[in-house]
Amino acid sequence: AYRLEMGVRIKTKRGGSLYDFWGDKIAKALNEAARGHKDPTLVNCASQEYFGAVDVKALNIPMVTTKFFEEKDGSSKIISFYAKKARGLMARYVIDNRIERAEDLRAFDVAGYSFQKSASSDTEWVFSRPQPPPPSAAKKAKVGSAWLARSEVGAETDVVPL
Repeated sequence: AYRLEMGVRIKTKRGGSLYDFWGDKIAKALNEAARGHKDPTLVNCASQEYFGAVDVKALNIPMVTTKFFEEKDGSSKIISFYAKKARGLMARYVIDNRIERAEDLRAFDVAGYSFQKSASSDTEWVFSRPQPPPPSAAKKAKVGSAWLARSEVGAETDVVPL
């Protein structure tokens, strides 16, 4: 296994799960990291499973949770495979664009996603895009030391290091 699942039963001094083990430690670390920032806001790009390790009641900073939807045939839904990639793309967007204010993330437009103001709230920001073709339908073209997956229409969808 390449990672330890959060729901695994594991006996520690603090309880029988990793959630018990972490308790309020993560929230305290996030509060500390936010000190000194002009506009501290926690932008939650984690999966529900892993964010469950954060004791939200112990947070002293505002928080926004991002959700990524795929649109197909007039309906929107979260597809975990794409949502995981989108969360990573957003993290990279923050770094590449040196984002310091949460509001600036509303301009996130990578891989066809766009901010949906009407579906969002102050604490939950929704991004959506037309659903891309399944990964098996993507054509791969070698670019340098990476594979660039291209959809049937040639739009860039992902870069995966070899």
